[in-house]
Amino acid sequence: MHLINANSGIMTADEDLAVDSIGKLDELLFEIPPFRPDPLPVDWRDILSTWLKGQPIADHANDDPEVLRFIEDALIYRLPWGMEAIRVRAEANDDKVTDGINFWDFTDYETGLAAPAVETGTLNRSAALLMQAGFSSRTGAVKAVADTQATFDSSKGLRIWLASDAVRELSENEDWPTHGSHRLWREFMEGHDTPEDEVWSIQDGMLPVAWDDDASITAGDTVQLHFEMPYEPPIALSPGFEPLGRGKMFLENKPKGIFRAVVAPNKAGVTFEYLGPNDLDWLF
Repeated sequence: MHLINANSGIMTADEDLAVDSIGKLDELLFEIPPFRPDPLPVDWRDILSTWLKGQPIADHANDDPEVLRFIEDALIYRLPWGMEAIRVRAEANDDKVTDGINFWDFTDYETGLAAPAVETGTLNRSAALLMQAGFSSRTGAVKAVADTQATFDSSKGLRIWLASDAVRELSENEDWPTHGSHRLWREFMEGHDTPEDEVWSIQDGMLPVAWDDDASITAGDTVQLHFEMPYEPPIALSPGFEPLGRGKMFLENKPKGIFRAVVAPNKAGVTFEYLGPNDLDWLF
């Protein structure tokens, strides 16, 4: 139940519930040898609370190697491992959750948020995702998310946020997200920048075709386009891969996307939908 309450606290932004529930769960896990940390500082609960709330850990660490080892060994490694072990076992055994009167399936509850929170050191789902994606500054991730009021909770949402005007503009500030993390942020952004010609979209077009004399075609028939590179016009093929004709234009490079083509109403060529990057630079 502690795992479920911890996830509930994260989803509802109830820090106290999340921290308390994770702390109670940790007490149980610390009694199991594979998850028992060494060392276990006397003030481990305070360290855990500071860590989960995304606050600087320096006041507790104070260059104390035992505190740093506890964070690396217990909070980043053993506890997420223990939480995932509980979750996987409960799902595999179809465990039930009860309040003493009613019973519910364990799988009815969200239970996948607590482990990443402990591993990354923040209860903010967006900041945790940002760090899991490769941005290595914990304080920088928390501040970046807070400054932009980000609420993404998926990889797709993260990509949209990274491409937003607000993030692009803030990234030009040498003190953002923090002065100490700006270099790491720039490196992270460079690794996630997608060139404009690599962004996929749906494009419509018309390709003139010189049909073979014996080609049997009807407007609306499905056609496949086969590209023989380099500098060769594509071959129009039937669904059975029989040659029907050849395009009157060509591409310098083989397209990376997917074509859906049909014979045009006037049979002068094919109309197509292309799902792919901006790489259709037709030449005559």
